[in-house]
Amino acid sequence: MDKIMIYTPEQIAKILLVTPKTIKNLLASGSLAGIRVGKLWRIPQTALDSFLITGGRTKAQQSKLMRERQSKKSEPTDDDIDPESEGEPTQEQRAILNTMRSVERMDTPTTGADGK
Repeated sequence: MDKIMIYTPEQIAKILLVTPKTIKNLLASGSLAGIRVGKLWRIPQTALDSFLITGGRTKAQQSKLMRERQSKKSEPTDDDIDPESEGEPTQEQRAILNTMRSVERMDTPTTGADGK
């Protein structure tokens, strides 16, 4: 049978190079899973591994973070949207904008090599 490793907050603090109080705060907030034995905390190796993998985020926090990252990826960029309109421009609006830009370029006077 495999031996289950269980640590004290002081041992975890030494591993993570933080104070035992920081570890106890993480345990109290639920960021680090632990087992309360009377007044004492014990942290299984699996809880430490999970904490290190997730960066101390709870499952709810991880889900929220993933949703935020996905919504940022799906948000249109400034190149996709006409600043004058709300929402994404239609194909017809894009064609009109492109035509207007090319007309503006044709109306812009150009100078020759001699500056005239």
